[in-house]
Amino acid sequence: MSDVMSFMRGAVPGAPGAPTYRSSSQNTITFEFTTPADDGGDTIGAFNIYTSSSYETGWPSQAGGPYCSGNVIMGCTYAGQGADTTRLQIPCPTGTDVYIRVNAQSNAGIVNDPAQGMGPYSPTSRFFCNRKAEAPMVTQIGGSPDSITLDMSPWICPYGDILCTPPAYTCQNPLTAAQTACTFASRGDELMGYNIYLAMDNGGPIQEAEYTLRGSIWETSISNITIRGLIAGQEYSVKVAAVTHNGEGAQSAAQSVRACGLPSVPPKPGIVRRQCGAGGASCLIEMRWTLPDGNGCPITRFLVYKDNEINPADDISCASAADCTSWTASNLVKGQVYRFKVRAVNARGSVGTDWLENAKAISVPGKMNVAPAADATQCRPSSVNLQDLYLVAPSSGCFGTRLYSTSTSIFITWEDLGTQWNEGFPVGFKVYRNDGGTTEISSIADPTCGREVQPTRYCVITGLQQGTTYRFKVSAINEVGEGPLSDETSKTTGGFPHRITDLTLDQSVNTDAYTQSRLRVHWTIPDNGGQALRGYTGEVEDLTDPSGSITYAGNVNDDIDPATANIKDEYLEGLTRSHQYRFRVAAENPKGFGDWSDWTLTTGPQAGYVMDAPAAVANLRRHSDAPVSGKIKLIWDTPTVADAGGEQAANIVYSIHYQRSEEHTSELQSPSIISYAVFCLKKK
Repeated sequence: MSDVMSFMRGAVPGAPGAPTYRSSSQNTITFEFTTPADDGGDTIGAFNIYTSSSYETGWPSQAGGPYCSGNVIMGCTYAGQGADTTRLQIPCPTGTDVYIRVNAQSNAGIVNDPAQGMGPYSPTSRFFCNRKAEAPMVTQIGGSPDSITLDMSPWICPYGDILCTPPAYTCQNPLTAAQTACTFASRGDELMGYNIYLAMDNGGPIQEAEYTLRGSIWETSISNITIRGLIAGQEYSVKVAAVTHNGEGAQSAAQSVRACGLPSVPPKPGIVRRQCGAGGASCLIEMRWTLPDGNGCPITRFLVYKDNEINPADDISCASAADCTSWTASNLVKGQVYRFKVRAVNARGSVGTDWLENAKAISVPGKMNVAPAADATQCRPSSVNLQDLYLVAPSSGCFGTRLYSTSTSIFITWEDLGTQWNEGFPVGFKVYRNDGGTTEISSIADPTCGREVQPTRYCVITGLQQGTTYRFKVSAINEVGEGPLSDETSKTTGGFPHRITDLTLDQSVNTDAYTQSRLRVHWTIPDNGGQALRGYTGEVEDLTDPSGSITYAGNVNDDIDPATANIKDEYLEGLTRSHQYRFRVAAENPKGFGDWSDWTLTTGPQAGYVMDAPAAVANLRRHSDAPVSGKIKLIWDTPTVADAGGEQAANIVYSIHYQRSEEHTSELQSPSIISYAVFCLKKK
């Protein structure tokens, strides 16, 4: 009989922890699980590994066997033992799913009865036989003073941090520009979500332990997340990992983000100065813009673009607002049109203004090459030198109407600048004057000229003192600004007499008492222009015989209407009877003659005919009609034009005289269109 041996039969071990993924390589997978907390009163002698391609079926039965084999997988490799974990590596064909569970077996069961000492199964874990997910792409797409918004993409470009473009998810080779297919970060496994880790970045190295999990996404149709509760303007470092059935994959490279938004859209820059060198060389345009809101992060710089947005013309650092809100484009070509754009940059990115279009390289107008002149004819801007003109017909390009200086106003005009507009659009002019005498010319333009936004080359300065000499200078304005002042000129209030506007010719003065060949004209005495009138000059044109035209000269004090003291009456003597005339007149003062009045009328009652007294009505007689009681009907011959003193028969009015007694004579007016009259008589 053999010796007696004693055994202790304990309870079976507890269940190990669920297998978790550690790593994988081609056709193998390494996982680990926690050792059961309860060993059943005996030493755990082995762990049995069970695999299946399905969660519910295909599992092998429990059986005893060698360490890490049993009735399941042969060739499992012990990969390390921790204080309370066991790590194993088993075959796993790449591209396949595998479900794994584990149980523990007591040491007594291994030695005496493999079917005994088997503990319960661990929870089942699913693995995809490949490596863990690669690091995804992460981009900050938004932010506010207390949050950041991140977007994750599982598509990986083989050329580095280059976004993959949907729907084909390709990226561009930076060397050849060829499109290359991106790979999926999960490496064929099911993407389950993302974990987002954040650490504060205060300028020094960031330790791995400083990264904390700040959020997860478990709905993979959503690729972005907003993390709130951050410090405004604080820089953070973010890492993101994709999660698959094999667990959390590699973390992305650390990326700096800030809790702020993009800058507000700045207004487009405005031009504050344009200037060209002598002869139009080396023009410059200075522009300025306002500092936009950084939305939680300071504006660090501005990028300035000229004509296109390919490469910035300048990169302006913002040490302070004054350092970066203006820029001067130099070496520009005079007359050429440019456009400019500015992008404001903060830690989140950049936002651009609208384009400043039609920025023309020009400068302010040049100095006017002549001083303003006074009392010249008003002309259109395309006319010749206005200062050499006195009276100019409308065909020359002038309006043909003179503006006048008066006792309290001065009319001045000046030359066009021509090329001295310096490629700019003419906007207007400013006239500066002194207060008379030796006073200095004011630095403020005279408000009565009214040419600041009207490029007409003349104006009337009003509100002046009679008999006072004033000094003037003029500057031109284009869209860039105001040019230099002209040389000065001086002028005393008072000018040419004003034009006579109410000239009337009256031929009704030819009565029996006046059989002279003359006509009467009258007009209102015009404004003398600030200086006493010396007389009048006129032209009397014979429309019947042009060779009979004459010149009129009138004394200023003759024939003034005593009732009004402002009506001038004149008789045009020495005219030819039955001829028709017209008349015009101009007033004169020590400065000269004013403009001609209009010609008098040549039709109607003031047609300008010189008439003789009409001859006696010929052949006055009783009408041949049968007599009618109480009536006398008379008839006479219609006079000829000669008998009517040169008047047309249609314009004749007849005076009919009759006598009822020796002491009484009556006069009747007969219409000019008949040559008979009917009298109604009454017996005494």
